[in-house]
Amino acid sequence: MSSRPQRTLPPGYRMGWLARRPPETLPPRPTGSRGPRPTPRYPYIPRWGLHQDFESEPSEQPSRWASWAAAARFTLTLAAALLTLAAAAEIATYILLVINRGRMVSGTAAFIVEFAAFVLGYAAVLTVVFAAFTVAAW
Repeated sequence: MSSRPQRTLPPGYRMGWLARRPPETLPPRPTGSRGPRPTPRYPYIPRWGLHQDFESEPSEQPSRWASWAAAARFTLTLAAALLTLAAAAEIATYILLVINRGRMVSGTAAFIVEFAAFVLGYAAVLTVVFAAFTVAAW
């Protein structure tokens, strides 16, 4: 059995009391039923939702949203291509490491693969940052 210390309150106070208005100050409650009310009728269809204008003619120049959409599409495609190429360069680096276990690999081939992995990796990161900017601007 757990014994909690009892809190002592000043005389005239109880724990957990709720303040209410005296009953004589409450407004009288309605005594009869109000009955069903009629269904509201509108002389027109209410238009409190989003409004879309289908009859506007397209402008001759592409909007700036369309240009940002095209830029976002291009940068996302470029980022995907560079990420794929960077991954292929990293795979080529690991293939050269496996080949190097059995026999020597030429220094030129190793330099080219390492340089490609380095350049493509940083280019992919920069392109992803630029793609994030164009998507946010779109």
